[in-house]
Amino acid sequence: MSKILYINDLAKELGTTTDAIRGHIQRKSDAIPPFFKRGRRICWSQETVDAWIKKMDCKGRKALGI
Repeated sequence: MSKILYINDLAKELGTTTDAIRGHIQRKSDAIPPFFKRGRRICWSQETVDAWIKKMDCKGRKALGI
């Protein structure tokens, strides 16, 4: 079973602030991994976050022609 991350955890993982994460959630931005709700709390699975980071890294490399 994958570890569950909350907004504070995701902010640390991505090196940003909780306010930035909340802003992306409100704008329905693809600048953060897909989330789910557990009750009223917004959550991410560690597996989803890791896969999203890898996907974003690959997109960045392709854009740079690496």
